[in-house]
Amino acid sequence: DELLMVFQICFDVYESATQHFIDEVMEGLGIKQKKEESSAMEVESSEPVKPSEEPVKTVAQDSAIDKKRAQVGSILSGEIPITLKSQFLIRKNSSDMLVLKNCKDASRNAVCHTATVIANSLMHAGTTCDAFLRDNLDWLAKATNWAKFTATASIGVIHHGHETNALKLMSSYLPKEPASGSPYQEGGALYALGMIHANHGAAIIPYLSEQLQTATNEVSDVILNAYY
Repeated sequence: DELLMVFQICFDVYESATQHFIDEVMEGLGIKQKKEESSAMEVESSEPVKPSEEPVKTVAQDSAIDKKRAQVGSILSGEIPITLKSQFLIRKNSSDMLVLKNCKDASRNAVCHTATVIANSLMHAGTTCDAFLRDNLDWLAKATNWAKFTATASIGVIHHGHETNALKLMSSYLPKEPASGSPYQEGGALYALGMIHANHGAAIIPYLSEQLQTATNEVSDVILNAYY
């Protein structure tokens, strides 16, 4: 079926292409041009209507095309792939929390502390299962400097793809006015937001850009050092 082939190609493009390329494909298909189309219709409405030589499409044809275009758009935008992947990861999550507990109890320095945090984020990547972090807040509070950055940023790995409540999820760690939190924690929170929206984060880019422009020098330095 040609339609199924189109859907498969869209899934492949989403998985392998860059966000910029996907945006160009969607724009070329007319999926993200609603505002421009409406403005164009307003301009054309002021001109005399000329009889069209092309056959008039029926309402049923238009609705069928719009439905297929919407389905393609939901795949390329990541809406369907992220939902399916998240459901799969949550359903198949069988990580052994006892392993993490033993690692935590055996950690005696910052290196082991950070390694345990990273192991937890990789074991629960995309599953939204942050029980280990919530159950060990006192232990996590011992982290300082880059260990604190890693602990906060690891939340983004665990909640990767779950964009709906991302800002609410990270609100406790994000920069606030006046600046009062640790620059490593605030930098880690911004980094986590970036990982949650990785490769499909057009909606969060304005917020991150604004935060980086208004951030203190310490937070900016943390982000730049983490990036490079």
